[in-house]
Amino acid sequence: MIFCSSAYRKQGTRAVGNVHLHVDLAEWAQSSDRLVEIAMLLDAEGWPSKVTRVVRAVAGAHMSDAHFAADYAEHTPELSEGLDTFAAYLTAQLSPDAQAAELERIVAVARARIGEVLKAGGVADAVVEIERVCARIEGSELTVAEPVAARWLGNRPPAFEAHHFVDLRYGGAQLEEWIRTIAPLDIDVGGWFQFEKSGYSAFRSVRFYRQLELDHVVRQHQALRGVFDDAKAGPLMRLESVVEQVVDLWRV
Repeated sequence: MIFCSSAYRKQGTRAVGNVHLHVDLAEWAQSSDRLVEIAMLLDAEGWPSKVTRVVRAVAGAHMSDAHFAADYAEHTPELSEGLDTFAAYLTAQLSPDAQAAELERIVAVARARIGEVLKAGGVADAVVEIERVCARIEGSELTVAEPVAARWLGNRPPAFEAHHFVDLRYGGAQLEEWIRTIAPLDIDVGGWFQFEKSGYSAFRSVRFYRQLELDHVVRQHQALRGVFDDAKAGPLMRLESVVEQVVDLWRV
């Protein structure tokens, strides 16, 4: 973790109904410092924020799917620049449990202020993405909220992002080792990332869908849980999966 405001609720962005935003910068050489400056400004606006360092990243098979190439390129521009350039990302919490009726206000406020905040931080080119968590899987527990009408996306197709969160104790495992471990499972994702954490290894995935395909995500979650029958994977500390609906996306 590079920066985390005192009001940031850890793992709060995985709760069903949570609305949050991500900021991705095009100027990768100074991304970490710039993102911390932006996070501090967003925190002052009442949006608790954090900046996380990405240690490693490896592309997955789904990133080559032509039907989703534009999603990976637009939603996460660092992927189009090469995974090695993905050094950090920013998350800001907008609402802990927003219902559909609240989204219009949340999006309007974010759109009105985020451009000014980024300009104050000296950022000329950034992608801002607002997401709402609509499903969370932990063990056998599945919590779901109905998707909303994401009319702010304009002519873009609907987009849902699924993420698997895998935390292993002791921090000894590396991303390449993790990918070798799960290779027989044929987990079809767009990429795996290893985040900088203290005392444990943190792996995260990303995959796009056009609709809320819970059956597919649940099957992947169950397959990943089965990995931990194999001691080579290391002791499991946490395994969660979430699906986020992309509510808004724009370039500043």
